[in-house]
Amino acid sequence: SGPLVIVVDDGWAAAPGWRQRQDHMGALIDKAERAGRNVAILTTAPAAIDEQPLPRGLLRPADARALVNALKPKPWATDRAALAQTLDVAPLGSDATVVWVSDGLDDPAVSALGDKLRGVGALQLLLPNGEAAPVALLPPAAQGNELVLRAQRPASDAPRRIAVQASDEQGRALARMEMEFEAGANQAQVPFTVPNELRNRVTRLDIERQNGAGGAVLLD
Repeated sequence: SGPLVIVVDDGWAAAPGWRQRQDHMGALIDKAERAGRNVAILTTAPAAIDEQPLPRGLLRPADARALVNALKPKPWATDRAALAQTLDVAPLGSDATVVWVSDGLDDPAVSALGDKLRGVGALQLLLPNGEAAPVALLPPAAQGNELVLRAQRPASDAPRRIAVQASDEQGRALARMEMEFEAGANQAQVPFTVPNELRNRVTRLDIERQNGAGGAVLLD
């Protein structure tokens, strides 16, 4: 009978599968609207310096839907501790239904924010599936005369294969390498084996089908 509170991680790690996250939040808002319930939207990534902060109170479902449709993941990390502090000074009551649309990453502030949200109402945690879980592409490492591409993901029991595309400053694809995470491994690597004349032209590496800052590395 209380309001719906949607908490969404909107940092760099939420970029993979962002459209699916928006669709799910839209479905939750539709359900709240049919039940005549107001909606609050809370985000965990800090706003840009020139960005207007989001309204923290309860909204009509139509206004909440427009806000969710306009949200985009930020190219930096979340600050869940800051949101937990905000809930101390702007409480939302204690009879809400809370849905946390998580990016799947853990950090020291998860427990504190979870405790605060359980004080607002019944808490549901929505985690990304394996294909939507974030992968961070790390700067290549030098091993002798060779470069090694490296990537990191949250711990998972499932193997996963990704592809990394190398491109030049005009955006033209120069090479493509596949990298595999073994079951239970959170790191993967592969030698960057391309001819020197191509390697010297590479200015950018991208994980295929993963939009966002975490899946890209710029090279000088």
